[in-house]
Amino acid sequence: MGSGDGLRLTSGMPAAGADFTLMCWINFDDLLAGTTPNVFYMGPDSYGSGYVFFGMFTAGELYLEASGPVTDTGTTLTTATWYHLALSNEGTASSGTRLRGYLNAVLDVSVAAELGGTVTNWSIGAVPTVDSEPIAGHVAAIKRFNSVLTAEQIAQEMQVIHPVNSGCEGWYPTWPGATERARDYSGLGRSFTEIGTL
Repeated sequence: MGSGDGLRLTSGMPAAGADFTLMCWINFDDLLAGTTPNVFYMGPDSYGSGYVFFGMFTAGELYLEASGPVTDTGTTLTTATWYHLALSNEGTASSGTRLRGYLNAVLDVSVAAELGGTVTNWSIGAVPTVDSEPIAGHVAAIKRFNSVLTAEQIAQEMQVIHPVNSGCEGWYPTWPGATERARDYSGLGRSFTEIGTL
């Protein structure tokens, strides 16, 4: 992926206030210093309120932001290294720390906020409307679950391409090829749309 590139899903989103976990493997070619590369964006089509953003901050630190904004920064990442990233959201039935970002199945960033409002867009790479905040690198084994997975469950998912925990609502191995990169293998038919020139 490069500037303006990304994967985007605009249907089959979690309900407002729902629990979920997102995850993928990622390897950065460039940390794009001075920008905030997006790994996971989830929220409305207009990037500005009621969203969660999980990616990197301007010097390569792992970065979590919920609209408000409420933010946290963590471990500084490097290029040419495969990392497993996971983001969990505890919905409105919970309180306190609700958004958690994991690096290689270890909690690294968190904020006392949740993804609120109507969710109509899940993007990896270029965020909606503005098609900015791209990542430069490779993404694999994208998964989405309808529950808050524990660190131990995330570690299980790290070990395999296919999902092993229940409640998978999106499974994207990202096999090579134009018809495979964005294809959903969960059986729910929620394939991404490719943005840019992947």
